Amino acid sequence: MLEKYFPEDWIKALGAEQLTEILSSIGSQLVVLRQEQKILPVEGDPLLFQAFRETPYNNLKVVILGQD
Repeated sequence: MLEKYFPEDWIKALGAEQLTEILSSIGSQLVVLRQEQKILPVEGDPLLFQAFRETPYNNLKVVILGQD
């Protein structure tokens, strides 16, 4: 499942087991939230976690976390 969203370098850097647990938790929360409201990107959208596929881990300089 991880390989669908994350390249190997990201899986190695973030830790496959920990990443699996995090994604499982996020997935469970999204199931509930999607019943209550529209969440984008929609389930199965290729844009989901696209930033990880577009940016090799070794090229990462800064991570900015925010919320719209």
